[in-house]
Amino acid sequence: MTDYELIEAHIRRARLQRSVYLGELISDGVAVAWSAVRRLASRAGKIPTLAQPATTYYTPIVRRF
Repeated sequence: MTDYELIEAHIRRARLQRSVYLGELISDGVAVAWSAVRRLASRAGKIPTLAQPATTYYTPIVRRF
């Protein structure tokens, strides 16, 4: 390896570390924001829930007998 290859390997490793750190920072921010939304919603009396499947299904097809 030449000196430039060692420097390029170091730069690639530093970029990878920065990308991992940034990804963790973003995911932590999303988790904090979501917990804050849930906390505010629970204080308002409305806890967000996931969408429930429909109990009755309708079809747009007109059936003629």
